[in-house]
Amino acid sequence: MKWDEDYVALVAQTIPREPPACHTNKQFGTTRKVGTDTNTKDLTMEKLLTASDLADILGFAHRSIVNMAREKPHLLPPHIRVSDSYRWRPSTVQAWMDDKSQADQKVQEEVATVNAAQPKRGRGRPRK
Repeated sequence: MKWDEDYVALVAQTIPREPPACHTNKQFGTTRKVGTDTNTKDLTMEKLLTASDLADILGFAHRSIVNMAREKPHLLPPHIRVSDSYRWRPSTVQAWMDDKSQADQKVQEEVATVNAAQPKRGRGRPRK
């Protein structure tokens, strides 16, 4: 039993109980202290969205988002390729959605002015 107690004591000494001060992993990002003690800054990275997360936001199926990212990337916000998967920054997605909504408003205004200028046509087959 002496060996077991020595092993447990050795493991307890080698495994740190708290993460090192220079690196802390959180559920929604990573914080690192960079530089010397006199010059430190905290860098916080935002959690990247997966294809499923983006599908939930945009109302598409997961597979549709993956296919669009691969075949028609111009239809989606700019993505980051991580290994075989696609990831999106939440800030980029938000900015893309804001740009899309502004562009849609401009298009709707233009269509409304064009439709107002044209006379309404009657229904059915034209008469002689």
